[in-house]
Amino acid sequence: MSLSLLIVFVVDFLIFFQEPKKGSKFFQPISEWLILLLSESFYGFYFFFIPMFFAGFSLNEVLIAFFTIHAINGLMIGIVFQPSHYFQETSFFPDDRGYKDNWYLNQLMSTLDISPCSNLLNFFLGGLNANASHHLFPKISHVHYPVLSEVIRQVCEKYEMPYFRKNYSEALKSHISLLQKMSK
Repeated sequence: MSLSLLIVFVVDFLIFFQEPKKGSKFFQPISEWLILLLSESFYGFYFFFIPMFFAGFSLNEVLIAFFTIHAINGLMIGIVFQPSHYFQETSFFPDDRGYKDNWYLNQLMSTLDISPCSNLLNFFLGGLNANASHHLFPKISHVHYPVLSEVIRQVCEKYEMPYFRKNYSEALKSHISLLQKMSK
């Protein structure tokens, strides 16, 4: 199953119905129910109803296009997510370097920026190639990630903090190398 299909049809609902954190009450206000139901309905309307009734495509044509789009999307996500989170230098907590409870260092040590200053990659991947920026500043628009990644690199260099950056072919080699190492 494509990751994007999983997100649309399963993860959205799992997040909505997940267990509350300790001390909080499980209650979704009516506005959140409306947002969930309206956005899922709009998704179906946009991808199925409009092509079939306004463009004259058959159900088979719409389904083929729908699953093709999701297959391509899933492939794109996979070829970016995997190398950017599983590479030779990846370090996950707990580790023996004294970074035990530092969320920021955890983000830096478990993400790889893949050509983060590439406007082309940033456009096509929505900033997912600039993982440090994406993880450290999730509420900032991806259009700022190329500049932000340079700031992160400079700050990490100044304070001797880990920061990993590679081009895609280096990232892929590092990912494959880690997979080979983990398979032994």
